[in-house]
Amino acid sequence: ANKASEMKKIDMELHPGHHLWVSLFTEVTNAAEIRSAVLSQSFNASFINASMIADEFQLLVAANKALHANINGCMTTHGLHTELIFCLGGSKSISDALATFGISNDR
Repeated sequence: ANKASEMKKIDMELHPGHHLWVSLFTEVTNAAEIRSAVLSQSFNASFINASMIADEFQLLVAANKALHANINGCMTTHGLHTELIFCLGGSKSISDALATFGISNDR
């Protein structure tokens, strides 16, 4: 069964009134099902491969960048949650960022 840590609320200091909620899931056994639901936009969340995250600050930087793009109408992707994953990547390739940082069928 999937195990989750307690949800953590991080205030977005650069964007007052906005927050980032984070929870770490371990022992995920239904990654393919979750990925399918994410692709059909059934979730209002980003599912990120935690093994690629070195520190909470990395998430905060990407979240600030994604939120800034959203507020200013200059997102590269079609949604804020995908934009967050895109902002984690170091390239201009959305598909590379999703493959590296997004959830896959096996993790």
